[in-house]
Order: sequence, then structure tokens, then C-alpha cells
Amino acid sequence: MADGKLKLADFGQSVLLSLDTDMDKVCDNDLTTKIEILHLGWIIYSIAKWSVCPFYFFDKQHYMQWPKEFPPLEKIFCGSIIDRCWHGEYVNMKELQIEAHEALD
Repeated sequence: MADGKLKLADFGQSVLLSLDTDMDKVCDNDLTTKIEILHLGWIIYSIAKWSVCPFYFFDKQHYMQWPKEFPPLEKIFCGSIIDRCWHGEYVNMKELQIEAHEALD
């Protein structure tokens, strides 16, 4: 919690980018904004289900392959947001943030 708001941080595979980096187009060590949003979808899903969903974009089994199948999202908290994360439908994190605020207000 920071300033009364829930914050989420993931420092796995962290890189330091310059301040003038275009975050909508960044690609560092094959890590892009869409892949980060895909992973965020898995995190939200795991929290909503209260169980870990073991998908990782860079493991040997899935290396650099977008998932072909996803678990069902019926009656899952923030299911439509998770679905959009999984299907690469968010252009950037700002778009996801706006939709999350609208859904949760």
C-alpha cells in the first residue's frame, strides 16, 4: 500500500530504461509491453482464483510462444480485463489502468 492505494511491483527480469524510453514500443531482451501485460493478466487471474497459474512466457516449454489456450473466466473477478491481457488487446498499461479504474469504481 502507498498513499492509501494498492500498488503492484514485479522486479523479475528487471531492466533500467532511460527516461525518454517510449514505453508503448519498448523491447528489451525480447520483453515487450504486451508480454508484461500478458503476465499481469496471469497475476490478476492467480489472485482472483487464489491459486498459481503456472504459465511463463520464457520457460523451455513455451519460450516466446503466446499461449494458445487459457483457463475459463466465467465468474472470475476482473475476467474481462484478464481476457484482454491474455489476448494482447491492451495497447499499453495506461489503457489497462483506465479500464480497471472504470470496472472497480
